Amino acid sequence: MEEYSDIYQRLNTKPTSIEHILEIKDWIETIPVSVKAQEDIIRRYLLEYEVLDSFWWALDDNEFEAKWEAYGWPRRIQKKVEETQLYLEKETSFFKHKQLEDQINLEDQLETINVEVNRLQTLNDVEAVHEIANDVRKNWKTLKDLQEFGLLLNQRQVLFGMPMVPYDTIKDLIREFEPYRNLWVTASDWLKSKEIYIDNPLGNIDADSIDRVVNEYYKNIIKALRVFNEIPAMLKVAQNIKTQIEEFKPLIPLIKALKNPGLRQWHMEELSKTAGFQISLNSALTFQKCLQMGIIEHFDEVMEVSDNAAKEYVIEEALEKIEKEWKDTTLEVTEHKNTDTYIMKVADETLQMLDDHTIAVQQLSFSPFKGALEKKIDEWEAKLRYNRLLLEEWMNCQKRWMWLEPIFTSEDITKQLPQQSKKFKTMDRSWRRIMKNASMNKNVLVICSDERLFDSLKDCNKILDLVERGLSDYLEMKRGAFPRFYFLSDDELLEILSQAKNPLAVQPHLRKCFENIHKLEFVKLDVVKTKSCPNPVDLEITRMFSAEGESVELIPHMQPEGNVEQWLLRVEEVMRNTIRECLGRALEEIDKTDQSVWVLSWPGQVVIACCQAYWTAQVEHAILSGTLSEYMDVMKEFLNMLRNLVKGPLKRVERQVLSALIVIEVHARDVLTKLIDLHVTSCNEFDWISQLRYYWIQTEMKFSLVFS
Repeated sequence: MEEYSDIYQRLNTKPTSIEHILEIKDWIETIPVSVKAQEDIIRRYLLEYEVLDSFWWALDDNEFEAKWEAYGWPRRIQKKVEETQLYLEKETSFFKHKQLEDQINLEDQLETINVEVNRLQTLNDVEAVHEIANDVRKNWKTLKDLQEFGLLLNQRQVLFGMPMVPYDTIKDLIREFEPYRNLWVTASDWLKSKEIYIDNPLGNIDADSIDRVVNEYYKNIIKALRVFNEIPAMLKVAQNIKTQIEEFKPLIPLIKALKNPGLRQWHMEELSKTAGFQISLNSALTFQKCLQMGIIEHFDEVMEVSDNAAKEYVIEEALEKIEKEWKDTTLEVTEHKNTDTYIMKVADETLQMLDDHTIAVQQLSFSPFKGALEKKIDEWEAKLRYNRLLLEEWMNCQKRWMWLEPIFTSEDITKQLPQQSKKFKTMDRSWRRIMKNASMNKNVLVICSDERLFDSLKDCNKILDLVERGLSDYLEMKRGAFPRFYFLSDDELLEILSQAKNPLAVQPHLRKCFENIHKLEFVKLDVVKTKSCPNPVDLEITRMFSAEGESVELIPHMQPEGNVEQWLLRVEEVMRNTIRECLGRALEEIDKTDQSVWVLSWPGQVVIACCQAYWTAQVEHAILSGTLSEYMDVMKEFLNMLRNLVKGPLKRVERQVLSALIVIEVHARDVLTKLIDLHVTSCNEFDWISQLRYYWIQTEMKFSLVFS
């Protein structure tokens, strides 16, 4: 329904031109398609109404009216289209008649403007240049409007099917009048611009465009001279303006020099001393006043002062740029973990900017044109250098504080280093005060301008030097007590010492202290506190584990009592004792137990050492008894047994032990073969004593090897 209503309303539109009529006619041709689409939609709705009627559904008044209105819309549209087409035919006749009237009016206007243009071409009074230029502009606009109107009439002539009338008169008038228009408009604009340059305050003059504007005027006047070469009256006007421009051109550098943005009052005072008259830089100063003072006679002096001022202005702009960039530069201040204080971060861009500006200011300080800006340059150079020193001091202090803070929050370290702890707390209070102030004002220039901050940071770093020296001596003392601590870094050792009450803290670092010791087994004990022993040790170390997972029970078990370096020394001694006990027991069992069982019953280190000691004893017995060949059979049988074991199912650790043992036993077989080939008959022969031999002597495993 809305679509029908829109079509109907648009058919009532009144045309405003012949173009509008043709647009409406083109649209009317599309109406049947639109109506057909709407009829299809309404037909579907009417079918739905018929279904409702079959059920005796009562429609309300609005739906009933809409239903029957939909039936009538196509006919109403068709009738309205016919009426509109008749109306458009009448309007077409009206606009055609109006077209004829417009053509006649255009001819009349062309005659009038032709007379006016001919009149303007006779004028040559330079004194009335602005009035003439205004008349020229008005008539030029009229010509352009008539030209556009003529083109519109030509387009409509085509629409009406009328013969096209070429309005060549307009083109001829524009071509003939354009040189006059260019001359008078240029002359008027030049005189206005000259007045601006001469009489307006220098502060209102656009010195950057003066060259371009004057050159444009001059180019137009030169063109006019060529065009009016045979018209004396116009030639005189053009020559007059040309002469004025040529006289003004030498003054342009002087105007630009006085308009130099770098000129300051001290420059004008310097110029006044040179010129011998007082010239003041103020908002009322005009070029005319300068000319009246005779400044043209001091052209070179003005240019020199202006040139120096321009170079100083470059320095001034560079300093202003530096100041602007630092004005918005801030530190990144964030909370640090759970310390209830802050840390700061200086962005890499800020540090780079600090370096760049320092170099830039140093270069400016070498400029011979720094003049009155020397003090400001020196201030910035000192400020940037001071900021660099302060930030370096600050970052150094923060780095050391972040390292020491978790160390001295440990009760164990505090008790063991009371003096250093007290000094660190003193420094910590200063640090927290500094960072609190930084969090409230993050601007770099504001913070770094505080001289007390630099002194405070230097004092903090001096305290930290003492604390670190004391801490270093403390760590050296601990390493002297337990030399294996030299295998640990300062951070790793401090991690252990800061948890002295927790023996398990050594676990992550055992492998560095003891070769291939992965961890120790700590067993929890049930202990009872007594008056004589209020803090008994409730842990016992029972086993040591290698990185491969092999474990050895310690003999005897021990408790981690005392300082960490003390009980670690006892651990080291127990480890040695354990291996010694294992070696003795294993050697006692080597002949009593089946070898395939024995090699898997003891730790790998014990198995290899015992096999070497057993091999040494058996070889020396065979040498003395002359049975080396018979012992070779025994060795081959032992190697076959090891080979069969390796082929079977084994744990990863057992396979590693047997693999190493086989390599050593194969070497032992090769040595035995060599002894047989050399017919060795004495245990003192060099071919035997030059071999690595193991001996179990008084519960100690000894090694012997003689070099030539």
